[in-house]
Amino acid sequence: MPDANTSTDWPVRFERYVRVVIITWTIVVVVSLASNLTIFESARSAALTLGHLALWAIGLGIILFGASRFRQQRQTHAAIEIALRDSEATYRRLVEQSPASIVITDLKGDTEYVNPKFTAVTGYTSEEVLGKNPRILKSGEMTRDQYKVLWDTILAGNEWRGELHNKRKNGELYWEFASISPLKNAAGVTTHFLAVKEDITDRKRAEQAEHEQRILAEALRDTAADLNSTLQFDEVLDRILVNVERVVPHDAANIMLISGDTAYVCTSRGYAASFAHHDILTVRVPMSAPHLHQMMETGEPAILSDVSQYNSWLQRAESDWVRSYVSAPIRIKGETVGFLNLDSATPGFFNATHAARLAIFANQAATAVENARLYQQVQTELIERTRAEAALRSLQQQLQSANADLQVRNVELDAFAHTVAHDLKSTLNSIMGYAELLESDYETLPLDTLRASVHIIVRASHKMNNVIEELMLLSGVRNQAVTLQPLGMARIVEEAQQRLTYLLRESQAELIIPDQWPITLGYAPWIEEVWLNYISNAIKYGGRPPRIELGATPQPDGFVRWWVRDNGRGLSVEEQARLFTQFERLDQIRVTGHGLGLSIVKRIVEKLGGQVGVESAIGCGSTFSFTLPTA
Repeated sequence: MPDANTSTDWPVRFERYVRVVIITWTIVVVVSLASNLTIFESARSAALTLGHLALWAIGLGIILFGASRFRQQRQTHAAIEIALRDSEATYRRLVEQSPASIVITDLKGDTEYVNPKFTAVTGYTSEEVLGKNPRILKSGEMTRDQYKVLWDTILAGNEWRGELHNKRKNGELYWEFASISPLKNAAGVTTHFLAVKEDITDRKRAEQAEHEQRILAEALRDTAADLNSTLQFDEVLDRILVNVERVVPHDAANIMLISGDTAYVCTSRGYAASFAHHDILTVRVPMSAPHLHQMMETGEPAILSDVSQYNSWLQRAESDWVRSYVSAPIRIKGETVGFLNLDSATPGFFNATHAARLAIFANQAATAVENARLYQQVQTELIERTRAEAALRSLQQQLQSANADLQVRNVELDAFAHTVAHDLKSTLNSIMGYAELLESDYETLPLDTLRASVHIIVRASHKMNNVIEELMLLSGVRNQAVTLQPLGMARIVEEAQQRLTYLLRESQAELIIPDQWPITLGYAPWIEEVWLNYISNAIKYGGRPPRIELGATPQPDGFVRWWVRDNGRGLSVEEQARLFTQFERLDQIRVTGHGLGLSIVKRIVEKLGGQVGVESAIGCGSTFSFTLPTA
């Protein structure tokens, strides 16, 4: 393309060239005419002159015509050049001032041209990107398959349209809508690729915000539906965590409730299995977690961008991966009752928008807690009322049962009192009768009669004394407190044997006592009564003559089992079940007495920490036992 100077002075130079050509042509014709005139005859000079003149005129016409056509073509070419320059300038202005980013690359994808809008959008200068592949803009948010589709399309000679998620030089992500198409030469061969890209970040953000608002509204609606559909507290809280996940991304979440000065995790999602299944975390709110205490005072959410920078952060084995944290207080009537917490493994992950959304769900959690409290209160009142009614019914039944038992007991007591009074009166009558006989006729009575009378008086006195002692002992066991002491059982058994001397001699009983006894804990006066009762029963209901064996067997539980074995006819299972019941007696043929002895034994042994027992079978005798702790 000629320069500016050449373009402006070419008409002058061209006119000079035309004049030179005309002059040259005229000289050529004149020289030719002169040469021909000297050669040919003078008769032909006129013809030659006319011929050369005609030739000169024709040549001159051709020169002028050619000059005119060249002048027209040159003017046309100049106009085209001017138009091209104007068009190129216009195109360049359009490209340079385009609101879209324009990139031209070679077939390998290396950048050959970028317009100013590209540098404004990406932050890269043209020098930083020329000769480099546009992959420097990759954000990592798009898959390899997406890029493969793009390249397959343009390499096939077609236009690709779509959205690109790229990254600016400062690391900020942005969205572009791009149209990438091949540039072809006159032969139809692709030589370059042209990308025209529009920054749609604001539109995408608006769409994303609208989408997030819609998801938030749906999540809140679903949570409200959950609150209205069930009163199961744990289920509602778990649904709240599920719905929070729809609008605030995170790695794990939990809800903590406050009891006194302690907060405890009542439900969670995303943690290790041991933590998720009731491995309850408790923290002291005022001292161990100041960020929780701060939320209690302000009622505002809290964000910890990097928990490792906070000495107050509660490091837990099941969540040692946590790097950032956001929490919103759960408040009811101005009082903080818990916290809705989210954890992330990425430092600085949470922002103010996340905290604001979390606070909305914390309010719903507060509604769930309040509903649960009201429901629990109603349930508690209902349970207490039910318990009170059940207790009242039970009390009525107990009163009815006690009244029935009292009536039965009154009948038993009446029978017992009648029996005791009858026995005492009969015994006393015997004593009084024989005493009166001795008093009036002792001088005339034979010696054998005197001895028999005294013997009857002694036996009756013993009988009365036993009844009185049983009554006194029953009262003492009920009311007296004793201290267990180590006992020498041999001495206690010996004293019981001395008290039974008369009965043993009269029944001709054989009493077998071991040489060695283990040491046990107990209360000597009461234990003597136990032995006295067991041995006397063995004498009364043993064989004829009675054979009675005493013994002790240490037990593995730290107790000693003391036992009395007789050679009587034995007891049935039904009879054994009735033995230790107060005022209970077996058939009158086999059993005499007042039904107190074995019941007193049972009271004594149980009060000393042991148990009574019996082993018997019809025809095999009986073994009565009791246990006491080893000293």
